[in-house]
Amino acid sequence: AKASLALAIARIFPPGTTIRRFALGMAWSFGLVGIGLLLGMAISCGRDTSWHDSPEVQCDIPNVLIAAAFCATLISDALLIFTPLRMLWWMKLPGEQRRLILAGFAASVWMSVAGGICFIFMFGPDSWGLPRKVIPPLLGHAMASISLMVCNSMVIVTYVYRLVQSDK
Repeated sequence: AKASLALAIARIFPPGTTIRRFALGMAWSFGLVGIGLLLGMAISCGRDTSWHDSPEVQCDIPNVLIAAAFCATLISDALLIFTPLRMLWWMKLPGEQRRLILAGFAASVWMSVAGGICFIFMFGPDSWGLPRKVIPPLLGHAMASISLMVCNSMVIVTYVYRLVQSDK
């Protein structure tokens, strides 16, 4: 979802501009970090088979991977929030482009809020018991839903923007 948001930002600007290259670089780096985290979790859950017989059927992700995912999320959210803000403040853009970038900013904030709530429960103390085990997967589904809506809305909004621009 974060790569899709970065690509939506890149679509606004013409090829060869610095901001477009930066947004494309963000998309690539988000994808590579995501693949690395997924690979780390797959290896960890593949080696530890104790969760196979557990009634929850959920692999305990090592704290190192949770911390790495948290740091990656923090950095990517900061980039996705401050990049559009920087564009709004320091560039003279037409009103339509400004609104499009503001939509990207709002989408990034929604993603950050959902991720933050999920990490609170993932890093929560063991004394929270069952909610600490049950809520993160549920929030993961909510985050996936929000991501899907955000990604689709950004693609549709940029497509409509390009159609409107080509008619002018």
